[in-house]
Amino acid sequence: MQAGWCRGYARQQSLNSFLKFLSAFIDALREIERKFPPDLVIVSAGFDSKRGDPLGGLMLEDTEFSAMTKEVSRIAEKHAAGRIVALLEGGYNLSLLGGSVRSHLAALI
Repeated sequence: MQAGWCRGYARQQSLNSFLKFLSAFIDALREIERKFPPDLVIVSAGFDSKRGDPLGGLMLEDTEFSAMTKEVSRIAEKHAAGRIVALLEGGYNLSLLGGSVRSHLAALI
């Protein structure tokens, strides 16, 4: 029972950290959007920030990549007629990369 509680607590702390990160991410995007409304959105889709990747330190999950992608998509819909180009540029744990890419693409559709 104790180990389950610890895992649940750790995940809740991780979720709280992500919500703060997402809020900062959205605030930054909205400030950029206000100053420079885009005609085209280009995403450097790096997934080295995923939990388990040897290079990243953010420890993000696939659902969190999806949430970030949805915010970028909102901006593209509003200003760029939905035009988005996403380029894969990072993600070095190949056994995890596919799930992150799937989440990102699903959020774009």
